[in-house]
Amino acid sequence: MEFIILAAVVVVIVLAVRSARKRAAEKAAAEAAARAQAEERESAVVRRIAGANSPDGVLALCEHRPPPSLRFQKSEQAVWVVPDCGYMKTKKEVTYHGRSSGASFRVAKGVTIRTGGSRGHRVENEYLEQVDIGTVVLTSKHIYFQGEDKERFRVRLDKLVSAEAAADGFLFQRDGVRARPEAFVSYDVRILGVLLHWLEDPEPGTGGVIDVEAEPDEMLDALAASEPDSGEQ
Repeated sequence: MEFIILAAVVVVIVLAVRSARKRAAEKAAAEAAARAQAEERESAVVRRIAGANSPDGVLALCEHRPPPSLRFQKSEQAVWVVPDCGYMKTKKEVTYHGRSSGASFRVAKGVTIRTGGSRGHRVENEYLEQVDIGTVVLTSKHIYFQGEDKERFRVRLDKLVSAEAAADGFLFQRDGVRARPEAFVSYDVRILGVLLHWLEDPEPGTGGVIDVEAEPDEMLDALAASEPDSGEQ
């Protein structure tokens, strides 16, 4: 009887492991397909941006439009819209290594003395954590984010001290002493790295620093690895 129960448990465990591996493989395949589709769209957009000479011309290449609730400044023009983007903020975690509670000594009934306690060495770790999901809008002057939860903000382009495309998103940091890295998470939002360069020099036929003779992947790699210069304070 015990052997039968043990055999049944083993079978259940084996099936559970196989199911978990299958789900993991399906998830990885779906992510790879999504990334490939995003890169294909991005490559096509990069080639077409080179011939655009205005934000309206670039926006015409985008299949999405800004949320109606967004209000732009005078003379500000929408350039690109990416919905369903995760927004990540830098969080700080503080831990203490080598903490000791010391020793306790009873000196009388109801009286105890504790000695030698120490909090240990303070260690701070920073990490990115997703706090919302929403729509990212790039304009000729700002990057807007309109979250589904509570995050609503805009960042002036000349107040970005760093901005670069990542493997699955877009990293940036604002100007300011307390500013920390932030990120948008979506394969499609990587295109912002290309568009920021285009905004620096939107001459028709040149696309700024875009080499229209290069292969799409080469253009994306070169542009994503660069960072736009920060503007005057």
